[in-house]
Amino acid sequence: AMDSFRPYANITPGTVRGDNDHTAEAAAFADYDAGNFAAAEEKLAALPNRSVNRFYLGQTLLAQGKFEEAQRVFLELWRQPEFALSKESQYFWGLAQLGLGNVADAKHELTQIARDKQHPMQEEAEALLAKM
Repeated sequence: AMDSFRPYANITPGTVRGDNDHTAEAAAFADYDAGNFAAAEEKLAALPNRSVNRFYLGQTLLAQGKFEEAQRVFLELWRQPEFALSKESQYFWGLAQLGLGNVADAKHELTQIARDKQHPMQEEAEALLAKM
């Protein structure tokens, strides 16, 4: 799972650069961008319970091999179709399943993603399945 994991790019606007560089959110995402996932986890967990904050919290958990916690976060987000990163959450849930050793569940979900040419993580799922 971790061989295929690349932390998702920080796409949150205005969290690291700009007039609000001294906010808790800016500090959390600065740690995330720097790859300081333990520090980012702590700071993201303290931020308001918004879906985007939870998504990046899940990323920090996955990056640290905290698969149980990560899969819970990604499952919650995946079940929110209105969330812009819902489909990406589905893919990262699959990675967390691999990390937990739940190969059948992971393979099932990754296969669904790989078959969906419109899925934003389709190529990553295909590549991961080819390695399995």
